[in-house]
Amino acid sequence: MDQLQNYGFNTQQYEVSDSMPISNLTICLDLAKVLAAYNEGMKSAFYMGRQARADELGIALPQNLPSPTQSSPLSILPSSAPAKEYLGVFDRYAYGVYDDQGKFSNSARFWDSASLNVQTFASYEDALAYASNGAAAYHQIPIESLTPLAHKINWRQQAKGGDC
Repeated sequence: MDQLQNYGFNTQQYEVSDSMPISNLTICLDLAKVLAAYNEGMKSAFYMGRQARADELGIALPQNLPSPTQSSPLSILPSSAPAKEYLGVFDRYAYGVYDDQGKFSNSARFWDSASLNVQTFASYEDALAYASNGAAAYHQIPIESLTPLAHKINWRQQAKGGDC
C-alpha cells in the first residue's frame, strides 16, 4: 500500500467502506516515478538474467558493475545524445557507408576480408568520400566511374556494375 501512496493514490479513504464509488475515484500518477520504477525493474531483470546465465556457464561476473539501486532517477535520462558515427567501408569489390554497426557486422560475410578497409567518421559525407575514394583508387578509375550507391546507407555497392 505504501507504493500506491507514492504514486498519489490514497488507499486509506477507501479502506473503511466495502465499495468504491467510481464517480469519486481520482488517480494521480507521477509519471517520472513510474518511469524510474520501470527503469529500475528492467535493470534488475537484466542483471538477474546476466547472473543466471553466468551461473549456468560457471563464469564469475566482474564485481565493479553498478547495481540497479546505485543509480539515481536523474541518471535515467541521458544528458546529451551520443554523436552518430558513420563507417566508410571499401574492399576490392565494393564500397558503402554504414551507420549501424550491427548491420555492418551482418554484412561481414559479403566483404572481402583480405582487402577490407573500414574507418569511422563523424559525418556521412566524409565516410562516403573515404569509401568512394578508396574503391576508385583500388580499381584505378575516376570516382565518377563508380556505380552510384543504390541506397544511401547500410548498403554494400559493387564498385563496377551491379550491387551486392
